[in-house]
This record gives sequence, C-alpha cells and structure tokens, in this order.
Amino acid sequence: MSTLLVPSATRVRPAHILATLTSVLLACHTPTPPRPEPPRAASRTAPPPPQRPARGVAPRGPDISSTTVVKLEVDSLERLTRRAIAMLPRPMVAIIQAKGRVNPALWIAKVLGINPLVMDSLDLTRPAAFALLLSPSNRGSFRLQVLAALPTRGDHALLLNGLNDTFDSLAPTSWGGIRLRREGKTIAWVRQSKGWLLVAPTARLLDSALRYVAPRAKMAPPGGLRLRLDVPALVRVARPLLARWPTLWPLLPSLLGKALGGLLARHHVDLEKAGAHLASLELVSFTAQLQKGRLRWQLDLRPQKGGLLSRWIAAQRPSGGFGLDVLPSGALLATSTHRTPQVRELTRRLVADISTAALGRITDRLPREVGLRGLLAGKRPASLGRYRRALRDLNLVDYRTSHGVYVLCWHLRSFFGKLGSAMGAMAKVTGPRKAFALYAPKGGGIGLAAVSEVTDARRHKRLYRDTMWLALRSLNRVVRRWWRLAGKGLHQRLGKRPIIRLVLRKRALRVGRVTVSSLSLRITWPRGSLASSPEVDRYRNLVGDLVGAGEPTWAWAHVGTKQLLSFGSGWRARMTSMVRAASGKSGSSLSTDPLFAAPLKGRGQGQRLAVVLLSTARLLDTLLDFAAKKRPAAASSSIFSLLKQMVSRGARRAAGGTLVELLRVGGGYRLRSKIPAAEMNALLASVGMATFFLSLPKSTTRMYNRPAKKPPTLPKPIHP
Repeated sequence: MSTLLVPSATRVRPAHILATLTSVLLACHTPTPPRPEPPRAASRTAPPPPQRPARGVAPRGPDISSTTVVKLEVDSLERLTRRAIAMLPRPMVAIIQAKGRVNPALWIAKVLGINPLVMDSLDLTRPAAFALLLSPSNRGSFRLQVLAALPTRGDHALLLNGLNDTFDSLAPTSWGGIRLRREGKTIAWVRQSKGWLLVAPTARLLDSALRYVAPRAKMAPPGGLRLRLDVPALVRVARPLLARWPTLWPLLPSLLGKALGGLLARHHVDLEKAGAHLASLELVSFTAQLQKGRLRWQLDLRPQKGGLLSRWIAAQRPSGGFGLDVLPSGALLATSTHRTPQVRELTRRLVADISTAALGRITDRLPREVGLRGLLAGKRPASLGRYRRALRDLNLVDYRTSHGVYVLCWHLRSFFGKLGSAMGAMAKVTGPRKAFALYAPKGGGIGLAAVSEVTDARRHKRLYRDTMWLALRSLNRVVRRWWRLAGKGLHQRLGKRPIIRLVLRKRALRVGRVTVSSLSLRITWPRGSLASSPEVDRYRNLVGDLVGAGEPTWAWAHVGTKQLLSFGSGWRARMTSMVRAASGKSGSSLSTDPLFAAPLKGRGQGQRLAVVLLSTARLLDTLLDFAAKKRPAAASSSIFSLLKQMVSRGARRAAGGTLVELLRVGGGYRLRSKIPAAEMNALLASVGMATFFLSLPKSTTRMYNRPAKKPPTLPKPIHP
C-alpha cells in the first residue's frame, strides 16, 4: 500500500480523503504479515531483488541518547506568541493587530518559505520538541543533525499538498516516510505518525525522533520553553577536536591580531583551567516562562559530583546584598558581588595586560634597539645626547621627536609599574565583597558610586592616599610630556595649549566626622587661545558627555570597614547620602528605592553570590535623552517622539525593576530573573526601534547623519 499524494491543483474529493485516511492508518500501525506463497522459479536474466524493509514497517532507528547534545522543548508556540504580543506597548499591539500578524503559523511559513497548508496541518497549541545531534563522521570531522517532533492535526492530504508545492519533488515510501528533495538534493525526511510530524536528516532517524524526541515535548513549563545542553556528550564526541587546540596557540597572534593574540597566549594556562572546569559540567539548562505581566527565566549549571567545578563552587561564599543599603537611590544599574581571590587575581592580570597592550601601541613608533639596549628599563629617562649616542648607527630623520616618544613611553611604563604594585598592596587589605551603581545626574553625563569591603581600614586608607599622590605626580608629568610632543599641531588649531593638571584635595567635603577626599581634573584655557574654536568645543563636549558639568572629580572616604567612592556630576550629594547610610543614619538608598525594594525582598538571601539590579526604562530613557542631544534631526522625527513618549511613560509607571540573582543551589549555579511588564515594554520598544532603523535603506539613515547644509558657493569666472 503506497501513500496517496494529492497534487495542489487537483480538487480534493471525498474519495481522496477516505483513501488518505486509510493510508495514514496503515502507515501508523504494523499490518499482519502476508501468508507465504509457494516458491516460483526465478528468472535467469533478472537480478536478485534488493533487501527492503517489510511493507508498512519503518526502519528501526539508532539510540541517540549518547550523541544528543542539545534538547529544546516548547510548550505552545501559539500561547507564547499571544502572551508576548500582550506584553508589548499598546501602540505596537494596535499596529500588529491591524496588519493581521497575530497568527504565528503564517509568519513562520513566510519566513521559512513554506506553503501555509503545511503550517495549517500543525497543532501549535500543543508542545513540540527538537534535538541536535553531534556525531563524528568517517573522515574525522563532525556532523550536525537536527531532529524535530511537531504535533499535527487535520487531514494528512493537506500536509502533502503543502509539501508538494514547497519542494520540487517528493519520494514517498511504503511505510509513510517522505523524502524532500530540492534541485536533486535531499533536504530532509518527514513522516506523520501517532499525531506527530517527524523531521530528520535520514530515514532511520525518524524512528529515533518518535521514540526519543517526541516524549520530551511535555517537559516544558506552561507557557514557556526549556533548552538543555548535555556537556559530557559534547565533550565525549568532540574530544578529538579538543585535542587539537594546543596547535592553534602559535597561530593566535596572526589570526586575531598582535594585542589579542598576545593576551590570549599569556593566559593560556588560565584558559586551560577554565576549560577543565567547564568540562566537568554535567548539564546546562535554560528555562523561560511568560506569565501575566512578567517574564521569568532561569539558567542552571549542574556540575558533576566530585569534579573541579563542583569543588570550586563549594569554596564560594554568599554575599547576600552587600552595599545595597549604602548606595543612593535612583540608580540605572547596580550590582553586588563576592569576588574570590582567583577572580581578583585574574582581573588584575587582565588590567595589567590591557595596559601593556595600550603602551605597546605607542612603543611601536620607537626603534627596536630602544628595548634591546635597556633604555626603557633605566632608573631615569635617557637624555637626548645619550639617546643619540645609543642609536647613532640608525638613520633617524628626527631624533628629537623620537626622543619625545621615548620619554613619554618611559613615564607611562613607570606609572603603570608603580600603580600595579600599589594596587597589589591594596588588594591584600581589601575584602572580597563589592557593590557599585550607575546614575544619570541632573548635570549630565554618567555618575558612579561604589562600596568596597576593607579588612584593615587604617592601612587601606594610607595606601589609597599614597596611590592618589602617585597618580597626581605621574599623570601630570605624562600630560606635560604629551602636550610637548604634540604641541606643534595642536597649537595651530588651539592657538595656545591649555593647562591640564590634577588637583588633590584632602578635605574636599566633610559629613559629620567623616572627611571626604577628592582628585579633580582641571583644564585652564589661557588668554589668546581659541576658546571658541570647533576643536575646543569638541573637547568640551566630550568631557561634558562623560562627566557632565563641572570638573571631573573622583571622591573617596572610609567609614568603618567600608570604602565609599563616587565619580561624576553630583558627587557631593551622593557621597553625603552614602556616608550617612554607612554611619547608621536613615537615608535614601537602593534598599528603600520603590523600584528595587519589592524585587529585593525575600528571594535567595542565604544563597546569593551576586545580585544585579536593572531599570531598563530608566536606562533607555537616559540613552534617548543623550541621542536627542547628539542627533537633533533624528529626534525631531515622529517615530523617535513616539518611542520617547512610550519609554518615558514606562519609566514613570514602573512598579518594579529587574533583579538578576546568581545563587548556589545544591552544589551548582543558578542564574534567574523576573522581568516586569513595564521593563519588558521598554526592552521590546528599544529592540523594535533598533530593528526599524537597521532595516531602513542607507539613503534614509544617511539623512539623519547628514550635517547642516552650507550656502552654495558660486563658481569662479573663467577669463579668456
């Protein structure tokens, strides 16, 4: 009995439907084997018949449990789509409903280029499941294979019609499998069995999808999805490829560039340790669930018992919400972490490597003999005469400019070396807990506030003061050398060079009995300089965008076992609030902020390793204000005004911010969050706006970036 194929141009008759239902029933159930017939004399000219599976019996598939690395379970695609649309802002919902884009089946069919009849035969209200196989091939490479189990409904003939219109040719089999071909190549195999549409790259894997993939479809949470990664299976299958990784290290500088390649090469041992810890994972699971007015997601990392990662997690210490009761309210983003000694050491090394790479970009302008003859390693920078004598064999065009670059590099290297030793000494008396927050002050720019735990307050205070003095002396020297080196070109544009220096104030502010110190950057424009030139305005706008009005100031204070830091415009108000909160006096803090008080209450207090508080509406509102200031032409458009209105309304009506927690649960890690509807509105509005601008043609986007038109200039007359 062969499967009945109904072309799309043929009218579906009752007889066709009856025959189709009969074929589906025969394909889904194993028929009774036929009675044996008496043997006949075989023809001498006919070849022996090929061995084919019995009539109506699908080929037995292999066990794919050892090669399945990714599993995806979806509860209901239609339910997820409708809940996601309900969380959009009202203007966007009205636009979607007006254009009839609520049906997810039609949208998926349009994106994939499939006939809508295929999607009509799928039941998107039931769960579906997918699996990704990673299996080695005979040539030593790896092959990725995708299996799918999709619930079906309705008439099987409609599915065949849709497949016939989508693909060039179909090759149905006696057991119900259909080979999809396009341009003479096999795209996939499909089969409808027991209420499922099975999709696989080979015919044998259709049976594996029915026995292994389809039962997992019911494991997704209601109104959500679940993605699982089997790490041991991935490592076991890809072990030959992992063994070849050491041969790639010498190629990193040429493949990824000198700076990044050298950075990774120096941290080869750290990356190997990280890879060993990741290889000891047993399962990575991501779960997302759309509920009424919120999105809840969770990422679980389950390590193997007794493995490296399991022992490393057991050594972590929860921090709860350190510093959140001291940081001022009104933050855009705040975080509280517990940094282990290994993480702090790795962070220090990365900062040192980045500083070395930045210094290397300047040092590349020097002759190679400078490093070979130890000029940079001297206790003092070499004079111009000694520099000439050391490099007298080189044919340099300008010894004075080369010597200026050398002196600048010497001071930078000396500063980074002293700063690194000072930071290492402070790290010994600094605790593992730290919290910081970002703000949008009224004076413009970005504000920063931070709280650090110290183990020896007196020694830490002295070391920090000495470090600020070091920065004051070394950076002033570096700035003077840089202006002297680049003075000629800048003097032509600025008239006279400005005076840039750091100012240290030991008693910049006093709150009760606590003294606040500060380090400020002061720029003084002397008389006769082109203070209103475009070059000066560009520098001023850059500083104003970063720190707002006033001098860029870095302030700090010590209260008990806490060090308080603040940077940017409005630092006085933030430091006053932080000092009062750290001293035990009542004040406005993140723990009492109405936007973050509700998410912080009673969730994982004893298991927290890190906490992140985020207000998407506030952050996006600040970014839109910055964009409107930088691009007035784009801000005057109706689309930008509509987005700004929606985001500002969401920022005012936001009843709760987003809380992201890193927990230690049963020897593993759990990262989870619950995003309210107001935050989702701002996030989806920003994604929609970015998609809109990216989809515009270049001529339209160029219109927003086009400078103001200048008056046309008349051509000069041509005299005979």
